[in-house]
Amino acid sequence: MRMAIVLHNAPAPLRNHFIEHHDLDDHLCQLGDVYSLRLKMKNGAFAVLPGLDWAQEAKELDILRRKYLYKVLFLDLSGSCNALRPPLSDCKLLKASEIPSGTNVKTWLDRKFFPIADLSKYKSVFHIGDIQGCHAPLDAFLKKHYDEESFYIFCGDYLDRGPQNDLVFLRLYDDLMHRKNVVLLWGNHESDIARFANGRPLKIPEFRNKTLPQLQGAGVTREMAYSFCKKLRDVFVYQYADKKVLCSHGGVLDLPRRFLTRPSSEFRGETTRDLKDIFNGPVVLHHSFNASVDGTEWVQVHGHMNAEESPINHFHHTILLNDFPENGKFLRAWKLEKDGKGTPIYIRSILPPAVRQKNLDLVA
Repeated sequence: MRMAIVLHNAPAPLRNHFIEHHDLDDHLCQLGDVYSLRLKMKNGAFAVLPGLDWAQEAKELDILRRKYLYKVLFLDLSGSCNALRPPLSDCKLLKASEIPSGTNVKTWLDRKFFPIADLSKYKSVFHIGDIQGCHAPLDAFLKKHYDEESFYIFCGDYLDRGPQNDLVFLRLYDDLMHRKNVVLLWGNHESDIARFANGRPLKIPEFRNKTLPQLQGAGVTREMAYSFCKKLRDVFVYQYADKKVLCSHGGVLDLPRRFLTRPSSEFRGETTRDLKDIFNGPVVLHHSFNASVDGTEWVQVHGHMNAEESPINHFHHTILLNDFPENGKFLRAWKLEKDGKGTPIYIRSILPPAVRQKNLDLVA
């Protein structure tokens, strides 16, 4: 989950004992094996580095973590108050002595960095589906439903297919992403924003041919794009009323035992194509998740896929928030209230006829 820990300030025997005791073998990656580490980071997988040659390897790690927007933690195994600080100034130093006896370090990190948020102080919680560059329905939603006493979770795929990508980005960047009552999640379409921010080759034709020219025409810089991407979360989990809610863009097959060790690509919807190839359709995801949480208070909320155009609450334990606003259909939202009841919200996306027809032709 876009996190790497470096075992710090310890000789090899102590590091090896720690790795074996905490069952970290499957996550090990030597920085010298750049290909292996890049592959892990590309998929957003949890990585453990058993050591770091400060003189030669710190710079390479710094480049990779910025490229893939990773959080790097240095875990001090020495127990010394005078331990050497990490070579990367803005990385956290944690002490292994803080881990309670008998607790696995992965469980400890998961609880520390992926806690279940308590949103009970808010009067309601709104979840907003794929926007896809359609500013008009986003603007209509915010004008009607935004207030400081509610909490808002945007479930990814903000740009690319619609006609107003610059307006959507600037609305998120200037008005929403710094608010304490707003969370923005990664979607698969955010991958090219990150590539643009880091000067990497673009892969999504819609972003390269339409979105990027609109953004640059509106004065959006690489620095702004990077700042935006750093605000995005892979997953957001919270408790409210009588429910525990898992929010992501792509949806998941089951309730993770730990979020830390699940790859980001799964939550972002980047593995959906593989899922469709294996199971002949994405609906299996909803049935699988429902079976894994049956009889519990858990609900998952996601956008990304809904080729069957099912209603928002068609599946028990699953809320579907994609309704193709780029084709003139709806921006979907789901409002959860204090009594535990959820209210579907559909806002018609009004597009210029030529844009709507072009998008429908592309789908056909």
